[in-house]
Amino acid sequence: MALEESVPEPEFKEIEKTEKNIPLKINAVSDFARYEVDTREIYFKPTLMYTTRIHKFNVKNTSLIALKYQCRIVKYDDDEKPMIDPGYFYISPKSGCLAPNCDD
Repeated sequence: MALEESVPEPEFKEIEKTEKNIPLKINAVSDFARYEVDTREIYFKPTLMYTTRIHKFNVKNTSLIALKYQCRIVKYDDDEKPMIDPGYFYISPKSGCLAPNCDD
């Protein structure tokens, strides 16, 4: 709903001598999603069959609102555009939501 639209008030019946003025308190938070991450690229060394390598990194939500994220594996080739090719790799968690000023 856009801000300039209004919703009609529901039907009601006013009861005489019962009206009361009550102050209305409103609180709102508005911000842009911002984050800090300590790793931008991950390069794995050659790994033998039936063995694993793990790389962990932190993502911190530095904004005042929740930060939704999704991760994907992208293969870069110097001569081509990035390609989505997970191969034998996987990411955990693939998506989620970070609370304001939290890290994961």
